[in-house]
Order: sequence, then C-alpha cells, then structure tokens
Amino acid sequence: MIARFDELLNVVKTDLKGVVPYSENITSKVLLLSNRNKRTLGKCTRNRENTQFTILLNPKLENMSEQLIKDVLAHEIIHTAKGCFNHGYNFKNYMYRVNYNCKNYNVEAKSNSKEWEENKQYKYKLTCKKCGKVFYRNRIIHEWAKLGLYSHKCGGDLIIEQLY
Repeated sequence: MIARFDELLNVVKTDLKGVVPYSENITSKVLLLSNRNKRTLGKCTRNRENTQFTILLNPKLENMSEQLIKDVLAHEIIHTAKGCFNHGYNFKNYMYRVNYNCKNYNVEAKSNSKEWEENKQYKYKLTCKKCGKVFYRNRIIHEWAKLGLYSHKCGGDLIIEQLY
C-alpha cells in the first residue's frame, strides 16, 4: 500500500512541476493517518523551519481510485508551496492552476468526492419525516434524540436509525 502511494506521489510531483512551486523537501515515504479517521483524506505536516514536509494519507484511500489518490496528493503538495499552508488565496490560486493545466486533476480545497462519500461508514442514519431527505452522521447527542429535538430545516422531525 505505502509503495503505491509513494509511486503516485512521484507521478503527481512530476505532473505539477512548473505549475506549482512546491517544496522539493517532501518526505518520500507517505505516512498513513489513523484508520479511525473518518473525514480527513490527507494531511500535510511541516517542521518548525518550514523546510521539511510530510504527507499523510488516510489508509481507506487504498480502496479508492488512483485518480482520487492523485487529487489528494496534489492538494497536499500545494500546501508545501510558500504561503499555501492554509486554504486561502494562494492555495486556491494554485489549485485552480492545477485543475486548468494538468489533465484529469480535480483538486478541491475541501473534498466533495462522491467516491469517498459513498464508501464512508456512518453510525447513524437520519431521515426527515416531512420531506424524506436522508443524512448520515457518526455522532449524535443522545439527550436531544430522546427529547425529539432533532429536526430538519423544512420543519420535519428526524427519525434516527443506528446502523451499527
């Protein structure tokens, strides 16, 4: 798994060359985030001097498409460029450049990947009694649920179903 991520990291670095002035000091070994992490696809860390960067990936990406992994790696590589350690103007500028100049990339500031959402496992399913809209959550406030305080913006009450 790690070898595949490392291989894709090198591919993405090559694809972004000349498009994003990323740091050359990115740890060649892609480390894995905790398997318990349900929302974060990737993370970029740096040392105090901003001279060495490490990319961490969610191990659940192993079962996702190569393109999604490349998009996540591109997102994290952009964070290594000067002034891009947040999702501000500089980050978004390079993000748009990558999406425009690099074939098939769809880098986002916050992942909206349908593939990732479809493969998540949630603990609770909430369904609106009025409009039928379905939501998924990993946590709920049990006291609120007992009192029937969960409701949808349309005014309907929510039915809470525990999935596992």
